[in-house]
Amino acid sequence: ATTNNKVKETVALELSFVNSNLQLLKEELEELNSNMEIYQTESDAISVPMIPLGLKETKEVDFTVPIQDFICEHYREDSSLYDKEIKELIELRQAMRTPSRNQAGLDLLMEYYNQLYYLDQRFCSAHKNLGVHFHWYDMYTN
Repeated sequence: ATTNNKVKETVALELSFVNSNLQLLKEELEELNSNMEIYQTESDAISVPMIPLGLKETKEVDFTVPIQDFICEHYREDSSLYDKEIKELIELRQAMRTPSRNQAGLDLLMEYYNQLYYLDQRFCSAHKNLGVHFHWYDMYTN
């Protein structure tokens, strides 16, 4: 692709590095797959080896003002009546940002997902956006 020897050497070095990483991953996967007893257990609790992945990260989001404004506009109610519920939602989101890696953490994520689903059903329509923006970061980027 190029006649520049410096570029060729750099590309060859990078490809060598990638190839060695792929070889290591291949060896690790072969080791995991070589033990068939893991997959053929008689017990009810099946233990399958998994590759641990990090969680996506996000910034804090404050739902208070957009939800209060929507309640006042759409329902013509005093939004301060719902301060407790809005605070609980914000606390749930905060806890969800760093869930534990067990069933309790999974339950927390599901509870937050369900709350967002119901929030979307009640407060969001195709014609009007609630005005809350989520910023997610890919866990693989620096």
